[in-house]
Amino acid sequence: LTEKEEILDNVYYKEMLMIIQLTLEKMPKRRRLIFELSRFRGLSHKEIADKLDVSIRTIEHQVYLALIELKKVLLFFIFFSNIFK
Repeated sequence: LTEKEEILDNVYYKEMLMIIQLTLEKMPKRRRLIFELSRFRGLSHKEIADKLDVSIRTIEHQVYLALIELKKVLLFFIFFSNIFK
């Protein structure tokens, strides 16, 4: 990669991280907590369910909804980022 390409890749990466962070912040608090425990802290769905005293199915559903939100926002970001390349 050229220096310019490297800088652009770094900017693109930082923008994507910012979008992920903003999307997580806009989620309902419980969904965000469940997602972060699952994806960032590596807890199993059972561990999270036990910790929060809810069913495993609730955890699965909340993680699913969080992933759908993130995918939607990231696809939108990728689509519009590629338009301007």
